[in-house]
Amino acid sequence: ENSIISYYLIGQVQMTLTEGLENLQRPPFLVEKDTGVVRLNFDPQQGMKGYFDFMVLANDTGGLQDVARVFIYLLREDQRVRFVLRQQPQELRDRIENFRE
Repeated sequence: ENSIISYYLIGQVQMTLTEGLENLQRPPFLVEKDTGVVRLNFDPQQGMKGYFDFMVLANDTGGLQDVARVFIYLLREDQRVRFVLRQQPQELRDRIENFRE
């Protein structure tokens, strides 16, 4: 039978180069215990940006555990990257594996 895995955010969330996040009253992210899904814990506003770094612990009922470092970038609208590809959609679909590599 498989062990049950639980996930936990451990330590503090490090916030670097942040703007508009000075008044957060709670942790910016939550980790769902049963799934490990990371969820935003605040309403992002137009001027907010920043770089977040934190650790997630996964352990199971069999006594095994591991830790993963999570990096999240919150970008403002003016920081978005736009890709312009000069190919027909089918040509792009035919080469999608090249982009995944």
